[in-house]
Amino acid sequence: MGGFDRGGGFAAGLNPRQRVLVQGRAGGTGIFAIQFAKHGGAHIVATASRRNHEILRALGVDEAFDPAPRAEVSRATGG
Repeated sequence: MGGFDRGGGFAAGLNPRQRVLVQGRAGGTGIFAIQFAKHGGAHIVATASRRNHEILRALGVDEAFDPAPRAEVSRATGG
């Protein structure tokens, strides 16, 4: 929980220029991470099966990818 132990919490360390990758999680843990990253103003990239992309976008994900084409995810996250 290293990201949650500073005074301002996890989201306090994020800014709009940062990218956060949430992998393969349209469930509880992923939704939690998306909410924190969105609150911090980060650009969110997520991987999940295509059937969950609409849900992820409704939660604030900026880019959603199927986990199989890793080259797309690497481009979106800068590495």
